[in-house]
Amino acid sequence: MILALTIITTLCIGLLIGTEFSVSVFINPILRRLDVLAQAHAIRLFARRLGAAMPFWYTASLLLLIGEAIAIAMSLAMCCSSPPARFGLQ
Repeated sequence: MILALTIITTLCIGLLIGTEFSVSVFINPILRRLDVLAQAHAIRLFARRLGAAMPFWYTASLLLLIGEAIAIAMSLAMCCSSPPARFGLQ
């Protein structure tokens, strides 16, 4: 289960970083070449589309990361506790 959670978290955050990177490196330089009215219109379209998805994407990434951290911490706590305490032995 932890492996699946790690893969999903990595994929979600990786796609988020890739989107942010592509906007700053590829989209913004192209938009700067447009005239002012076309640039404003294009920015408004991008902002509407990404502005609708990003809050949910950021929240999902944060919740997945917190869930993964808790799952790994619990797994390590069970794995590394002393055997007598784990099996109820004194």
